[in-house]
Amino acid sequence: ASLSVEELFDFLQIEKMPKDKYSTIATFLCDIAKKIPQQGAVINYKTVDEVIDDDSKFVEKKITLTFKLTKVEKRRIKEVELTTNYD
Repeated sequence: ASLSVEELFDFLQIEKMPKDKYSTIATFLCDIAKKIPQQGAVINYKTVDEVIDDDSKFVEKKITLTFKLTKVEKRRIKEVELTTNYD
């Protein structure tokens, strides 16, 4: 959860970043949830990104990032599990 949002999006090769700047994934998730989430909570973040298709054309692709909070201690997010779904 200490990884930056920018590092995560770079790793996933998602160009369209959230509008707000977040220092960590934890602060990003707290902002989406509008609170400090409990362990076991699942938070979805949906975005659209442009990718190059097989015909070398730019197309929009819907992406859902699903974060499951696997470890929360003393109101701090310590570990998350991430699943990505590309539509």
